[in-house]
Amino acid sequence: MLAQRSGFVCPELTARRHVLGDRLTIAEVGSGHIPLRDAYADQFSERECHAEIAARMAEGDSTATTSSADGGLMGRYVITGATGGIGGAVAELLHEEGHQLVLVGSHRGRLDAAAGRLGGCETLVLDLLDVEGIAAHGSALAARDSPIDGLVHSAGLAQLGSIADSEASSWMEQYKVNVAGPAELTRCLLPALRTARGQVVFVNSGQGLRTSPGWGAYSASKHAARALAQALRAEEGPHGIRVTSVYPGRTATEMQQAIRRQEGTEYVAQAYIQPRSVARTVLAALMSPPDMEITDVSVAIPGS
Repeated sequence: MLAQRSGFVCPELTARRHVLGDRLTIAEVGSGHIPLRDAYADQFSERECHAEIAARMAEGDSTATTSSADGGLMGRYVITGATGGIGGAVAELLHEEGHQLVLVGSHRGRLDAAAGRLGGCETLVLDLLDVEGIAAHGSALAARDSPIDGLVHSAGLAQLGSIADSEASSWMEQYKVNVAGPAELTRCLLPALRTARGQVVFVNSGQGLRTSPGWGAYSASKHAARALAQALRAEEGPHGIRVTSVYPGRTATEMQQAIRRQEGTEYVAQAYIQPRSVARTVLAALMSPPDMEITDVSVAIPGS
């Protein structure tokens, strides 16, 4: 059983609060992902820690008190596709736990609305189709003082069509949004992720594990995203970064509505997985204990 001492923050170490679901709380020490146990009282007294924090605050160090609404320590998370669907649900859950958020999307109005619903969050307008333009925004975000504890890739683009009917532009657009854009944003944020020994979660798709007729271009991009996650895990594991791919089945989102229109079939939200259910799976990966790594998770409609 891990114990978190109320208000106890060691100035020598970067602490992070991890929450699995609604109940399980685990406090960790970021630099080595060492559990923050009562044993640390043998090395750093609570009084010494609070004295150091007070001194740092007096010097203008805003990182000295990074506590969430319920007193736990909070992290900083970047979420693409954060204006709705699974990304929006992930943002809501993280916000409820008191974490700092950077909401990423392509539409300023929708980003402002999402930030307003969450009581104010940092936002970043980013068009994943403009892969070459991502570096300027991503590098500026990574250059700030705060490390990034988690990056959630939830933005996506699905355009259905047979191989015979899919033009090159459709293939390229889906590849940019689903693969190249996330790869470039991840590359830009790696320094901040390494500092925090953070995590990257790719919200993939069931089509990233199989292929169906009429889904060739989309499925190919999602298979590529799976390969991207696997390569990132192998390369960045030595830097302490963990990588997870989540493969949801049909989920009640705006993208699913568009897909059903392309298929010429009715959209029934109640028949699909709810975004918040997938978001809880994402959070389970983000907040998992440091002695394990959730690599791949499939989320399916019961009985499918």
